[in-house]
Amino acid sequence: MLKRSGDVSHIITAARLAKAYIYIAIIILILALAKLAGEFYIHPHYWDYDWDEFIGLSFMVFLCVCYLLFIEYLFKEPIVRHYEWVSSNGIFATKPRKQRQDAARAELDIIKTESLKPYSVADELAKWAKLKNDGHISDEDFNEVRRKLLGR
Repeated sequence: MLKRSGDVSHIITAARLAKAYIYIAIIILILALAKLAGEFYIHPHYWDYDWDEFIGLSFMVFLCVCYLLFIEYLFKEPIVRHYEWVSSNGIFATKPRKQRQDAARAELDIIKTESLKPYSVADELAKWAKLKNDGHISDEDFNEVRRKLLGR
């Protein structure tokens, strides 16, 4: 639910738009209720026969108000209140982004070859330089690997 930038403003905008649509629905329902009340006023005998429509419209207004409260207090408000945490971790994250990045780095650490075949530092540097030139890794990653390889 987050963009790559970690920005949650689009979620808040979606909640505002949903609330606007619900307000429009409430206005339409209230106008329908007013029309129905006008018919009841003009034709008093409707009070005896046509309560179902009035109750149905009233219930729909009630549902719209409940949905508005749900969006505001159970969706939008927690995101706004915990904006920093949601921006850095995502809504459905199981662990913080920093831990995920550290785990990904540890997983990609190719220099853990103690138990594997011996290798040439020059060959490894050439492989990493090719990865950097192809754009698969950043300069920061290359410099970190180079430092580790030359430190052995």
